[in-house]
Amino acid sequence: MDELIFQLQIESESAADAHIDMTRLSGRVVSDSRQVKSGDIFVAVKGPSSDGHDYIANAVAGGAAIVVHQDQLPNIFHGSTHFMRVFNSAGSLGRLAQAALGRPARSLAVYGVTGTNGKTTVASMVRWILDKCNCPCGFIGTIGYDSGKGMVELDNTTPGSVQLAEIMKQMVDNGLKAVAMECSSHGLHQRRTDGIYFNAAAFTNLTGDHLDYHKTMEHYRQAKSELFCQLLPEGSAVINRDDPQWDFFAQTAYGRPLITYGVDRDDVVLAAKVARQDIFGSDLTIVYHGSEYEFHLPVPAIHNVSNFLAAAAMVLTSGIELPDILRAMHGFPGVPGRLSSVNCQQDFAVLVDYAHTDDALDRALATARQLTQNKVIAVFGCGGDRDRTKRPRMAAAAQKYADMIFVTSDNPRTEDPDAIIEEICTGFSDPYDHKVKVITDRKLAIQSAIALAQTGDCVLIAGKGHENYQIIGRQKIHFDDSQVATEAILARAR
Repeated sequence: MDELIFQLQIESESAADAHIDMTRLSGRVVSDSRQVKSGDIFVAVKGPSSDGHDYIANAVAGGAAIVVHQDQLPNIFHGSTHFMRVFNSAGSLGRLAQAALGRPARSLAVYGVTGTNGKTTVASMVRWILDKCNCPCGFIGTIGYDSGKGMVELDNTTPGSVQLAEIMKQMVDNGLKAVAMECSSHGLHQRRTDGIYFNAAAFTNLTGDHLDYHKTMEHYRQAKSELFCQLLPEGSAVINRDDPQWDFFAQTAYGRPLITYGVDRDDVVLAAKVARQDIFGSDLTIVYHGSEYEFHLPVPAIHNVSNFLAAAAMVLTSGIELPDILRAMHGFPGVPGRLSSVNCQQDFAVLVDYAHTDDALDRALATARQLTQNKVIAVFGCGGDRDRTKRPRMAAAAQKYADMIFVTSDNPRTEDPDAIIEEICTGFSDPYDHKVKVITDRKLAIQSAIALAQTGDCVLIAGKGHENYQIIGRQKIHFDDSQVATEAILARAR
């Protein structure tokens, strides 16, 4: 409780607000007025779709001991609730949530990764390496969180501040020493990670996505750069030198230690030279401070070489030596839905990938093209109620590499699936090209692609990856690309 009182006094804009009746406090911090119980601290956060200030009366009625707010309030509230005005309530929420639970983030080495693509793979690799090097590590990201007791689903890549603090408290209680977490642009802009200070932060890449929320690429870029403002004074910035935006992100580290990485280049701290690639992985020479190490990365694709370098660079900041990192990567199983192979002993490849941006689809299909003897068959769509600007770019990426393209539905949400597909098809140089097939039903599209495949072909099913649902309207309906593909392969073999 002392930590929480201390943090409240720091957050308060005025000395008068900082005088608190400690006997009333429950020790809980909440941002949902429906969860308020007697003695709680309610933080009114201005969100993208609702404003917590509109629910202050509900929080007072629920017994809130303190209401933390950033807007000027009308003098209509009475009773024993204490009102405290702060500069930014979203930021205060994160710091108060951590303080309420004993600041669990301070008991963990925190490794954060941001970027348009690669976050899940980088964080998964960091976790795998640290676990293998006797540093038990938790995970928070797109595929869920693991606080030491198995993976649990999440609604957001970066959870809200209160849930983040609760997850980290579980990690500390379960004996974990570190956490690898994805930091989304939404999460950073909404200040969900405030109160967490990072031992290392990595930037993977920046390409077009989430412009439905950020509106401009500059705003999107600025949101991601916020991660580097939350580095510990001795924390390290890990930057992808292959990305055109690398210098901008390096500058946001404000003089902290910098580790650059890149593929087949000599002007970085950590580099990989590619000798050979196939569907099973890449043979590499890793170059670090003038020393060279031969290494086989057990997951395919050139972008996974880059992802590995990001992960290795972050782990190097912990003091673990590079040879130990390379040994630890043996047996890395990959990440669900990231170029995952569906193998039923068929004579053609089927890969399932989460690629849902034009850049990610370009990379996934480039890998399929490079590693495939014959035709590449792509199945993809675009999510509804999300960034519409990328839809035609997705088509252009598919047309660049695929011999056959099935455009289909992918989480249409409240939009008309056929209208989404029409916008996608504007990106084809010739939407009536014989190699472009439109099948709105995703299951039928996958079945049709697999029925078409011949010996040596590769079917890439993109967009959903690890997800086991379709969102149609406001309903989540079970749907698993890997499962549908497996059933189609087995049905074809009968």
